[in-house]
Amino acid sequence: MSDYPWRQGPPAAGPQGPGAQSMGQSWQNAQSQASQVAGQTERQTRRLGGRLSQGIDRARVIAAEGLSRAANTLRGSSPDGDTAARRFAENLERSAAYLRQTDMNGIQRDMAETIRRYPLQAVGVALVTGWLLGLRMGRR
Repeated sequence: MSDYPWRQGPPAAGPQGPGAQSMGQSWQNAQSQASQVAGQTERQTRRLGGRLSQGIDRARVIAAEGLSRAANTLRGSSPDGDTAARRFAENLERSAAYLRQTDMNGIQRDMAETIRRYPLQAVGVALVTGWLLGLRMGRR
């Protein structure tokens, strides 16, 4: 006998008679319904995951376009000899290219690797980001 009664099937030995058969059928019906609900939940979760992934991909592309526009604006507004502005614009363009070429799994891998290589800096970035978000949320 198991310590977990919900893991057991219908009682194998028990009262015999008309109620015993309906109890077994009830158990089978409950198992069938639970299986159907689990299948529906899995399908809905997969659909939601697909939508979320599409939304993240769209946001990634939009961010890349924004970085490219910012780089072009910076190049257009800086004097011809301003090397700092030109270098910054090149970095923005490289970031945009990275976002265009790398999917979310690649970005996650790269972030994990960066955090492993620079753990203290990662904690610092997390603290500052949390503090800034807290300030922003506190103003509402």
